[in-house]
Amino acid sequence: MGRPAPLRSIPNADHALDCPDGGVVRRVGDAIEFRDRDDRLLIRYERGALVVAPAAGDLRLVSTAGRVQIEGAVDVEVLAGRDICLKAARSVDARLETRSEQPHTPIVRVDAKGVRVSGHEVTLEAHHVRTVANIVEHTAATLRTSATVLETRAREIRILTELLRTEAHEITQEVIGVLETRARRIRSVVKETFTLTSKSTTLLSEEDTAIDGKRVLLG
Repeated sequence: MGRPAPLRSIPNADHALDCPDGGVVRRVGDAIEFRDRDDRLLIRYERGALVVAPAAGDLRLVSTAGRVQIEGAVDVEVLAGRDICLKAARSVDARLETRSEQPHTPIVRVDAKGVRVSGHEVTLEAHHVRTVANIVEHTAATLRTSATVLETRAREIRILTELLRTEAHEITQEVIGVLETRARRIRSVVKETFTLTSKSTTLLSEEDTAIDGKRVLLG
Protein backbone atom coordinates (compact mmCIF):
# COMPACT_ATOMS: atom_id res chain seq x y z
CA MET A 1 0.00 0.00 0.00
CA GLY A 2 1.26 3.48 -0.84
CA ARG A 3 1.48 6.40 1.52
CA PRO A 4 -1.57 8.73 1.76
CA ALA A 5 -1.32 11.86 -0.35
CA PRO A 6 -0.31 14.92 1.70
CA LEU A 7 -2.85 17.71 2.20
CA ARG A 8 -2.42 20.54 -0.23
CA SER A 9 -2.13 24.09 1.09
CA ILE A 10 -4.75 26.63 0.03
CA PRO A 11 -2.94 29.91 -0.57
CA ASN A 12 -5.95 32.12 -1.26
CA ALA A 13 -9.64 32.16 -2.12
CA ASP A 14 -8.89 31.46 -5.79
CA HIS A 15 -7.42 28.06 -4.91
CA ALA A 16 -9.90 25.57 -3.46
CA LEU A 17 -10.03 21.87 -2.79
CA ASP A 18 -13.05 20.16 -4.32
CA CYS A 19 -14.67 17.20 -2.60
CA PRO A 20 -16.22 14.23 -4.45
CA ASP A 21 -19.73 15.08 -3.16
CA GLY A 22 -19.59 18.63 -4.48
CA GLY A 23 -18.33 20.27 -1.32
CA VAL A 24 -15.38 22.60 -1.28
CA VAL A 25 -12.61 23.68 1.07
CA ARG A 26 -11.28 27.16 0.46
CA ARG A 27 -9.26 29.83 2.16
CA VAL A 28 -11.05 33.11 2.89
CA GLY A 29 -8.66 35.67 4.31
CA ASP A 30 -7.09 34.12 7.39
CA ALA A 31 -9.79 31.46 7.64
CA ILE A 32 -10.31 28.02 6.18
CA GLU A 33 -13.92 27.18 5.29
CA PHE A 34 -15.60 23.87 4.55
CA ARG A 35 -18.78 24.33 2.50
CA ASP A 36 -21.28 21.85 1.07
CA ARG A 37 -22.37 21.50 -2.54
CA ASP A 38 -24.87 24.35 -2.04
CA ASP A 39 -22.11 26.66 -0.73
CA ARG A 40 -23.46 26.54 2.83
CA LEU A 41 -20.88 26.92 5.58
CA LEU A 42 -20.15 23.72 7.54
CA ILE A 43 -16.81 24.29 9.29
CA ARG A 44 -14.72 27.43 9.71
CA TYR A 45 -11.24 27.62 11.21
CA GLU A 46 -9.62 30.97 11.88
CA ARG A 47 -6.69 31.87 14.14
CA GLY A 48 -7.10 28.89 16.48
CA ALA A 49 -10.91 29.04 16.65
CA LEU A 50 -12.93 26.21 15.12
CA VAL A 51 -16.66 26.57 14.40
CA VAL A 52 -18.75 23.58 13.31
CA ALA A 53 -22.14 24.69 11.99
CA PRO A 54 -24.14 22.17 9.94
CA ALA A 55 -26.40 23.93 7.48
CA ALA A 56 -29.20 21.42 8.03
CA GLY A 57 -29.89 18.35 10.13
CA ASP A 58 -28.18 17.30 13.35
CA LEU A 59 -24.59 17.41 14.53
CA ARG A 60 -23.49 14.13 16.11
CA LEU A 61 -20.23 13.32 17.85
CA VAL A 62 -20.04 9.54 18.02
CA SER A 63 -17.40 7.29 19.53
CA THR A 64 -18.28 3.62 19.10
CA ALA A 65 -15.51 2.26 21.32
CA GLY A 66 -14.33 5.11 23.56
CA ARG A 67 -15.22 8.36 25.24
CA VAL A 68 -16.20 11.73 23.82
CA GLN A 69 -14.45 14.50 25.75
CA ILE A 70 -14.88 18.24 25.27
CA GLU A 71 -12.25 20.31 27.03
CA GLY A 72 -11.78 24.06 27.16
CA ALA A 73 -8.80 25.93 28.58
CA VAL A 74 -11.11 28.61 30.01
CA ASP A 75 -14.85 27.94 29.75
CA VAL A 76 -17.26 25.55 28.07
CA GLU A 77 -20.66 27.03 27.23
CA VAL A 78 -23.71 25.17 25.91
CA LEU A 79 -26.51 27.20 24.30
CA ALA A 80 -29.83 25.79 23.13
CA GLY A 81 -32.73 27.49 21.42
CA ARG A 82 -35.16 25.06 23.00
CA ASP A 83 -34.13 22.21 25.32
CA ILE A 84 -30.99 20.59 26.75
CA CYS A 85 -31.34 16.85 27.38
CA LEU A 86 -28.78 14.63 29.10
CA LYS A 87 -29.21 10.86 28.89
CA ALA A 88 -27.01 8.16 30.37
CA ALA A 89 -27.32 4.41 30.92
CA ARG A 90 -25.81 4.57 34.42
CA SER A 91 -25.44 8.06 35.93
CA VAL A 92 -25.01 11.77 35.20
CA ASP A 93 -22.48 13.71 37.29
CA ALA A 94 -21.75 17.42 37.55
CA ARG A 95 -18.55 17.69 39.56
CA LEU A 96 -16.25 20.57 40.48
CA GLU A 97 -12.58 19.64 40.36
CA THR A 98 -10.37 22.07 42.30
CA ARG A 99 -6.79 21.88 43.43
CA SER A 100 -7.61 23.17 46.91
CA GLU A 101 -8.44 20.61 49.59
CA GLN A 102 -12.12 20.91 50.45
CA PRO A 103 -14.00 18.83 53.06
CA HIS A 104 -16.74 18.05 50.53
CA THR A 105 -16.39 17.92 46.75
CA PRO A 106 -19.37 19.71 45.17
CA ILE A 107 -21.27 17.23 43.05
CA VAL A 108 -24.70 16.72 41.53
CA ARG A 109 -25.41 13.08 40.68
CA VAL A 110 -28.42 11.53 38.98
CA ASP A 111 -28.64 7.74 38.87
CA ALA A 112 -31.15 4.93 39.34
CA LYS A 113 -31.24 5.54 43.11
CA GLY A 114 -32.25 9.18 42.76
CA VAL A 115 -30.72 12.65 42.74
CA ARG A 116 -27.89 13.59 45.10
CA VAL A 117 -26.58 17.12 45.71
CA SER A 118 -23.56 17.44 47.98
CA GLY A 119 -21.12 20.19 48.81
CA HIS A 120 -19.70 22.31 51.57
CA GLU A 121 -22.64 24.71 51.14
CA VAL A 122 -25.85 24.33 49.13
CA THR A 123 -28.05 27.40 48.53
CA LEU A 124 -31.56 27.26 47.07
CA GLU A 125 -33.17 30.56 46.11
CA ALA A 126 -36.63 30.73 44.55
CA HIS A 127 -39.89 32.66 44.79
CA HIS A 128 -41.81 29.46 45.50
CA VAL A 129 -40.40 26.08 46.58
CA ARG A 130 -42.71 23.07 46.74
CA THR A 131 -41.75 19.63 48.00
CA VAL A 132 -44.02 16.63 47.41
CA ALA A 133 -42.86 13.34 48.93
CA ASN A 134 -44.07 10.36 50.92
CA ILE A 135 -41.29 10.80 53.51
CA VAL A 136 -39.04 13.83 54.08
CA GLU A 137 -36.09 13.36 56.46
CA HIS A 138 -33.79 16.06 57.84
CA THR A 139 -30.61 15.07 59.68
CA ALA A 140 -28.40 17.87 60.98
CA ALA A 141 -26.35 18.88 63.99
CA THR A 142 -28.21 22.22 64.01
CA LEU A 143 -31.40 23.02 62.09
CA ARG A 144 -32.42 26.69 61.87
CA THR A 145 -35.61 28.03 60.32
CA SER A 146 -36.27 31.76 59.91
CA ALA A 147 -39.55 33.11 58.56
CA THR A 148 -41.98 35.99 58.98
CA VAL A 149 -44.87 33.52 59.25
CA LEU A 150 -44.38 29.79 59.91
CA GLU A 151 -47.50 27.72 59.29
CA THR A 152 -47.69 23.95 59.82
CA ARG A 153 -50.72 21.82 59.07
CA ALA A 154 -50.77 18.15 60.00
CA ARG A 155 -53.18 15.50 61.21
CA GLU A 156 -50.74 14.58 63.98
CA ILE A 157 -47.50 16.15 65.20
CA ARG A 158 -45.02 14.13 67.25
CA ILE A 159 -41.97 15.68 68.91
CA LEU A 160 -39.45 13.30 70.50
CA THR A 161 -36.62 15.07 72.31
CA GLU A 162 -34.71 15.12 75.60
CA LEU A 163 -35.19 18.88 76.08
CA LEU A 164 -37.84 21.15 74.55
CA ARG A 165 -37.28 24.87 75.10
CA THR A 166 -39.61 27.58 73.80
CA GLU A 167 -38.78 31.28 74.02
CA ALA A 168 -41.35 33.81 72.82
CA HIS A 169 -42.72 37.25 73.62
CA GLU A 170 -46.28 35.90 73.71
CA ILE A 171 -47.79 32.42 73.26
CA THR A 172 -51.47 31.89 72.45
CA GLN A 173 -53.06 28.45 72.26
CA GLU A 174 -56.59 27.78 71.04
CA VAL A 175 -57.90 24.23 71.43
CA ILE A 176 -61.41 23.22 70.39
CA GLY A 177 -61.38 19.90 72.23
CA VAL A 178 -59.24 18.86 75.19
CA LEU A 179 -55.81 20.20 76.18
CA GLU A 180 -54.16 17.45 78.23
CA THR A 181 -50.70 17.43 79.79
CA ARG A 182 -49.16 14.33 81.33
CA ALA A 183 -45.95 14.65 83.34
CA ARG A 184 -44.22 13.27 86.41
CA ARG A 185 -43.76 16.79 87.79
CA ILE A 186 -45.06 20.21 86.68
CA ARG A 187 -43.50 23.45 87.84
CA SER A 188 -44.61 26.87 86.63
CA VAL A 189 -42.62 29.97 87.59
CA VAL A 190 -44.44 33.29 87.04
CA LYS A 191 -42.68 36.55 87.84
CA GLU A 192 -45.82 38.68 88.18
CA THR A 193 -49.47 37.56 87.96
CA PHE A 194 -50.92 34.10 87.36
CA THR A 195 -54.57 34.17 86.25
CA LEU A 196 -56.81 31.14 85.72
CA THR A 197 -60.29 31.81 84.36
CA SER A 198 -62.75 29.00 83.72
CA LYS A 199 -66.44 28.18 83.94
CA SER A 200 -65.71 25.36 86.38
CA THR A 201 -62.48 24.44 88.17
CA THR A 202 -61.68 21.10 89.77
CA LEU A 203 -58.47 20.52 91.73
CA LEU A 204 -57.97 16.90 92.79
CA SER A 205 -55.03 15.51 94.76
CA GLU A 206 -54.52 11.97 96.02
CA GLU A 207 -52.53 13.27 98.98
CA ASP A 208 -51.84 16.83 100.20
CA THR A 209 -52.89 20.10 98.61
CA ALA A 210 -50.94 23.16 99.79
CA ILE A 211 -51.71 26.83 99.13
CA ASP A 212 -49.11 29.18 100.54
CA GLY A 213 -49.06 32.96 100.26
CA LYS A 214 -48.88 36.18 102.19
CA ARG A 215 -52.64 36.43 101.86
CA VAL A 216 -55.07 33.80 100.60
CA LEU A 217 -58.35 35.30 99.43
CA LEU A 218 -61.29 32.97 98.75
CA GLY A 219 -64.67 34.10 97.49
